[in-house]
Amino acid sequence: MRKSKKHEATREPAGPASLAEVVAEVFWRRGLRHAQRRQQLEAAWSQVVAPEWAERIRLGSWRRGVLEVWTQDAVLLHQLANFRGQEILHALQRQLGPGQVRRLRFRLG
Repeated sequence: MRKSKKHEATREPAGPASLAEVVAEVFWRRGLRHAQRRQQLEAAWSQVVAPEWAERIRLGSWRRGVLEVWTQDAVLLHQLANFRGQEILHALQRQLGPGQVRRLRFRLG
């Protein structure tokens, strides 16, 4: 007698998972979560930054709450770093929640 597919999908695993399987699952979930957070960041960024600036800016790494913002335009870099950085940071914090982006690091390149 064959078991139904529904029964097979709901049954418990036969035994404990190997350490390699558990570690692989954790890394996979973490990567998925990171990708989702990055998509949220990019969506928030597009709402916060003026469209004429957004096309001249690219987002870099985002680690421990520090977001790197890259541009090849030195004048724009100066404007962002000295005049608009705090405004953009606060807007991102409102969009993403507290602690997600704690600091913006502007880079030329």
